[in-house]
Amino acid sequence: MTKEFSDLQILQILKAEGSELKSAFNCFYLRHSPRIYKFALSKSLSPELAQEAVQIVFWKVFDKRQLYKEQFEPLQWLFVIARSEIKDLRSREKTQTQVRTPDFVESLSQIGAPAPNPDEIEDFRVLIQDLDVKTQDLLIKRYVEDLDYREMSQIMKESETNLRQRMSRALKKLKKGVSP
Repeated sequence: MTKEFSDLQILQILKAEGSELKSAFNCFYLRHSPRIYKFALSKSLSPELAQEAVQIVFWKVFDKRQLYKEQFEPLQWLFVIARSEIKDLRSREKTQTQVRTPDFVESLSQIGAPAPNPDEIEDFRVLIQDLDVKTQDLLIKRYVEDLDYREMSQIMKESETNLRQRMSRALKKLKKGVSP
């Protein structure tokens, strides 16, 4: 039934959270996910990261559907989200490959990795000691406590976007301080 609706009508259904919410979202996803995938590939993402980008973008669309303003075209709003998330993915990918971090930070990203031992945590604290206290707290929550951005956002009362930006800046500072 929602296939007959325009994108604007679908987003109105999503905002209203009516009985057609699931079918409206599925329709919007099926209609536009190939475009987002191609867009991600055009931004030099690997096929795996492009697929991850599609999932993240549509998760954001669903999560932020109440923020949609009808003065904007639905595709315009969708691609603003896509650009932002793809940019985050690309910078995260570059940061992960370029920044030299203690071994335990890399082990945290592995499924089922053991918790870092106290010596490694102390090494990490020494590595970040020159950063301001708020940035140290951010890095500890991410890499020692293994919190995701959503959890950190709730705890620190800041937006996920702001936390990602602060994290990116902190990792750049660390890179400058650690690189030979």
